[in-house]
Amino acid sequence: MALLCVPLVGASVDQMLQDRDKAKEGGADLVEFRVDYLKSFQPRQDLGVLLRDKKLPAIVTYRPKWEGGYAEANDQTRLDALRAAIELGADYVDVELKVAEDFIKSISGKKSDKQKVIVSSHNFEHTPPVEELTDIAAKIQATGADIVKVVTAAKDITDVSRLFRVLAHCQVPIIGLATGDRGVISRVLPSKFGGYLTYAALEAGKESADGQPTLKDMLNVYNFRQVGRETQIFGIIGKPVYHSKGPVLYNKAFSSVGLDAVYVHYLVDDLPHFVDVYSTPDFAGFSCTIPHKEIMCECCDEVDPVAKVNEDILLSESIGAVNAIIRRNGKLYGYNTDYIGAISAIEDALRAANIQGNVPGGSPLAGKLFFVMGAGGAGKSLAYGAKQKGARIVVANRTYEAVGGQVIPLSELENFHPEDGMILANTTPVGMTPKTGVSLMPKHCMKRFTLVFDAIYTPIDTKLLVDAKDSGCIAVSGVEMFLRQAKGQYELYTDGAPENFYPRRFHGGQTELLLGSLTATNPQRFRLLTSRFPISYDASGSQFFVVQSQKARLCDSIMARNTTLLCVPLVASSVEQMLSQMDQAKDAGADLVEIRLDHIQGFQPHQDLETLLKHGKLPVLVTYRPKWEGGQYEGDEHERLNVLRLAMELGADYVDVELQVATDFISSISAKKPEKCKVIVSSHNYQITPSSDELSDLVARIQATGADIVKIATTATDITDVARMFQVMVHCQVPIIGLVMGDRGIISRVLCPKYGGYLTFGTLEAGKESAPGQPTLKTLLDLYNIRQIGPDTKVFGIIGKPVGHSKGPMLYNTTFKHIGFNGVYVHLLVDDLARFLDTYASPDFPGFSCTIPHKEAAVVCSDEVDPIAKSIGAVNTIVRRGSDGKLVGYNTDYHGAISAIEDGLRGSIANANEAHSPLDGKLFVVIGAGGAGKALAYGAKEKGAKVVIANRTFERARELANLVGADAITLAELENFHPEEGMILANTTSIGMQPKIEETPVPKHALKSYALVFDAVYTPKNTRLLREAEESGAIPVSGVEMFLRQAKGQFEHFTGLPGRLISYKFNLCSLLFSGFCSKLYHVGLSSLVNAAPEDVMRDAVLSKM
Repeated sequence: MALLCVPLVGASVDQMLQDRDKAKEGGADLVEFRVDYLKSFQPRQDLGVLLRDKKLPAIVTYRPKWEGGYAEANDQTRLDALRAAIELGADYVDVELKVAEDFIKSISGKKSDKQKVIVSSHNFEHTPPVEELTDIAAKIQATGADIVKVVTAAKDITDVSRLFRVLAHCQVPIIGLATGDRGVISRVLPSKFGGYLTYAALEAGKESADGQPTLKDMLNVYNFRQVGRETQIFGIIGKPVYHSKGPVLYNKAFSSVGLDAVYVHYLVDDLPHFVDVYSTPDFAGFSCTIPHKEIMCECCDEVDPVAKVNEDILLSESIGAVNAIIRRNGKLYGYNTDYIGAISAIEDALRAANIQGNVPGGSPLAGKLFFVMGAGGAGKSLAYGAKQKGARIVVANRTYEAVGGQVIPLSELENFHPEDGMILANTTPVGMTPKTGVSLMPKHCMKRFTLVFDAIYTPIDTKLLVDAKDSGCIAVSGVEMFLRQAKGQYELYTDGAPENFYPRRFHGGQTELLLGSLTATNPQRFRLLTSRFPISYDASGSQFFVVQSQKARLCDSIMARNTTLLCVPLVASSVEQMLSQMDQAKDAGADLVEIRLDHIQGFQPHQDLETLLKHGKLPVLVTYRPKWEGGQYEGDEHERLNVLRLAMELGADYVDVELQVATDFISSISAKKPEKCKVIVSSHNYQITPSSDELSDLVARIQATGADIVKIATTATDITDVARMFQVMVHCQVPIIGLVMGDRGIISRVLCPKYGGYLTFGTLEAGKESAPGQPTLKTLLDLYNIRQIGPDTKVFGIIGKPVGHSKGPMLYNTTFKHIGFNGVYVHLLVDDLARFLDTYASPDFPGFSCTIPHKEAAVVCSDEVDPIAKSIGAVNTIVRRGSDGKLVGYNTDYHGAISAIEDGLRGSIANANEAHSPLDGKLFVVIGAGGAGKALAYGAKEKGAKVVIANRTFERARELANLVGADAITLAELENFHPEEGMILANTTSIGMQPKIEETPVPKHALKSYALVFDAVYTPKNTRLLREAEESGAIPVSGVEMFLRQAKGQFEHFTGLPGRLISYKFNLCSLLFSGFCSKLYHVGLSSLVNAAPEDVMRDAVLSKM
């Protein structure tokens, strides 16, 4: 059996050791220390620590850049490190074929028999023919390698078969892997073909090569430990395919009954070629999904008559699509179980609602108008199945000409309503993850349908189904079809083709279903399918549990989210506006709304409340806030409380009453309050946030009134005030809403799920706040990923004043979400840095970015400071060390800014020397003597530039100039300062930043002497200084460049993961579908694929700024 190796790609030794321990706990056989990922690698020292206490056997790899790694050291230094690894007890070292022969000679007689040398060859372009692969393996053997390793790139899934052939016939231990999504089966199936080991990432985001599954997926999804030489291989063929939960379902079932089989994902481009290549009995069966169901009919040797191809899907007695294939006696037999699964699910839902067809005792579909969207394989299955049940069929498709018979184009769908009570079935991928916010059918058209079915099951509740339920339709999820058709496939896979190959016949309009025969002939197996499939699902979609990786998690499953509710306050002046806003809130993802009655003009209690509560589509919190508690109501108090009592009678889910009147109010409704209605008793302090003791007393007073839910809202005069609220929330034993108002209290609204808050408020849009500091609902969901925040979430953030302009949360939270990292990055408006760090001192706050004006103070506040940051005199990155809780300060600004400026200059120089800085000898003028100014002055000086500091106060300029060995002038002198041509100008002040975007530190006429102008300001992206610099002939370099580059260094410090993960290739999907990167919609796919990660990530951020 192949070994399971976890590559460790942490940026520090401590991180690698932590990950090694996790790998052991997770079930790995060995680990690979990728020392080329380590920052400031000290070979002897670091290897000594890594190999001293080996909890698992270890491979040491020091991969050079020329072989796809990150090591920039020369080969002599690299190979010396590998020799040191052998001396220090490494179990394996991995050395590249190019240098292997000399290396192996140099260690002759110096390594023990237990230590193995892996000699590797990597091809990142393609997978060569079998003959070339065999030659490579022979060359590796000839070096004296103990283990052969050949890694190629899979451009097509059939490339992997060539590696399998080499593995199966190699006479020495061999590792053979194909990178990329089309090569995943090479990683899952090495035990089948004789591979020595395979690699699995510790978790999503920690891969050392493209296409590595996680350790958890290998063990729990693919049952890696059960795969052997005799294992039969099944799988799902599609493009895309990795959304499929088939492996979760089948591998659990196979394991439960002891069947020696595995089910995998096949990302297939050319179906006939795939079927022709994987034609041995080992590949025993396939499932088929989009876009291959129709062409599979042509690839099978025999096709069930029900599945056979016919020209007209409306007139035929068969489907023309195959979704299940088995191999028997070398032949492929094709079936269709889709129609059984979908039609039976639709029928059951109609029967449950007591809806009958026009044939007594027959199918509830009989006589119904059945509307199918899509004319592909699934569409054909549904049309066929519904027709057999006596339904009248209409098919809508984008390509009108491609479908024979009675059809309409999709463009006419909205206006097609010949009758009410129709059935709608979507069989297209529209609405599937990641494009979950779209639907082919407008919501206002749903009222014509009795039932709506969507073949999509990721997500469970598609937009189509949500709209259908909102419109009063019966909604049937694609999960039902998925499970039911899978049962038919499972019978085929485990029993082979039935003796009568064509088991489906029609008698009196009734279908003799395969599932029916399964239940009758093998009830034990049928029970196995329903009880041991690792899926539990109910019709509401609130439970859908699967064994899966973080990458495949169904984030929209309610059970996967935190329990904090998102409430949108409605502050409109009319009932009509409130109803409209309530619909908008529901569409935007709110859990409930707060109706602020005190904002309605001409409020008529009974009439308006009845309208709002009767027509509302979300749970409702009713609030009627008086002026003495910060609201708008100025009338009689008795009448106000009567309105709240009326709201309860009319069906309000919550009412909010103020502490001052709560005892009498709750006494008055004793035994009259509906069970579902909860009373929130609230206290508001618009001046300060009291002490923790006072807050605790306040909680006790509110509880004593008989409140169902405690609500306390205070005001933050300093961000540290929020910590007291968090402390009270964590220790409260009843449901509590704890919020701190104002810009300094925003983290109370974002982090309430971490501290157990019952709900938080998010406005529908800016300008519709009901209290100071409320973020928008979109900001909470899309920027801060609030649904993923929980008690164990780590909190990072940007410390500054001002700070709201920072795009850090956009960048980091998108990355955290995409790689499955349990962290959130927030804005931290800080007045007193030392007090802030002293207050938020727990491990839950492991790292901070630092911006104006705190970079210099951060040096003093850090327990330890990196030597470079100490030399600069400014810190922009603070990390809390896990081992002792100490704060360590770093500076990534100088590298981010200087490298951006160097690249800007090199871009203007033909055949620029990459080894020589273009700043050497240049006159480099830095505007500003703060933290960023210090970083650029230091960096430029290190690159050989002649530095001049310009600052408003000459004393500060001179102080920095003396520190770095530069000259100093005042900012006023800069206008007439032009001792030479071709100078570099770098603005590190906040001049020109939003909202004062028309300001500039240097007049336009003074820019003519500069070759390049850099502005650290990046909001706006194109400052006045940069515009005028470009107009004057200088190269403009935006602060966005510095922002992105310094962020990569911060990301490594924060997470221990490589900074490259905060790049385009890792974040394109989430950026595109969250709207961060509209600019990318207008470029071709080829240009996206070929673009450098930094270039496209830059475009992504620029498009949002």
